[in-house]
Amino acid sequence: MDETINSVADAKRQQKTNMKAAAEVAAGKITPDHYWAMYMLYKAEHQGSPTWNRKSFLGYLLEARPDIGVEPDNTRIYQKHKYCIGRWEKLKEEDRIAKFNADDFPLPPTSRSVGDAAFLKMAGDLY
Repeated sequence: MDETINSVADAKRQQKTNMKAAAEVAAGKITPDHYWAMYMLYKAEHQGSPTWNRKSFLGYLLEARPDIGVEPDNTRIYQKHKYCIGRWEKLKEEDRIAKFNADDFPLPPTSRSVGDAAFLKMAGDLY
């Protein structure tokens, strides 16, 4: 019985590992220039709306690039975003662009990054 439980747990663990690997590969298929273009389109349409969240953004990336197969890995997308921001900041430092403020280009938040204030606001008079 314990052997069956262990093999089921091992299979689930392996499936999770495979899904993570596929999501990482999917994120790697999106080049920085394509990523930035898709981010800017999503930001223009969704910032400030209920769909301005990381889960919806990852779904949008898959919709925009169905060839990647699965939603891209959140961590890899964060790193890609950080890379793009760094490139823009470097271009600004080199006076190759007139202005750039990284604060104007936030990633959609994750549920962990929303903060307690947002949850309390959503709760209304319950607390």
